Amino acid sequence: MFEHPGNPLCPVASLEKYLSNSPENALAFYLHPRRGECIWDSILYTSESMGVKYLAALLPKICRAAGTTTYTHHSIRTTTVQKLANAGLEAREIMSVSGHRCVGSLHSYWRPSLTDRKRWSNILAENKENTSAPSTPKRLKQGSRSSSTDSSSKGMYR
Repeated sequence: MFEHPGNPLCPVASLEKYLSNSPENALAFYLHPRRGECIWDSILYTSESMGVKYLAALLPKICRAAGTTTYTHHSIRTTTVQKLANAGLEAREIMSVSGHRCVGSLHSYWRPSLTDRKRWSNILAENKENTSAPSTPKRLKQGSRSSSTDSSSKGMYR
């Protein structure tokens, strides 16, 4: 992520603030918040790392407290993959963000948008071979392992 100066939700400023409120001797990134009277102290977190189960339960808990739709780490991952695919990124680019190791595992994350469904309906209703440029991602053939200069190595969402 990149800096967005002046934006109160700037990821770089948020990271810097988090790190400045964390103990210097912390060995983990995700730390438990201090309990009790730490309001006036600049260190807001303990050096104890959060466990996997604690982290997994944290996002739904925050969503409920905020009164919003409940999200999980997996639903955010799914949304991220879908948005990047709809923006036209190649599979290898999406994989670098999502952490997937296999192109095939990305396929289950793609869902057709309302625009895609309307376009498909129009194609079928008008019996045309092709309408405007496709907005749906082209799938990579399963098991394709050609060089990066080969056109078949393009991402599944191109």
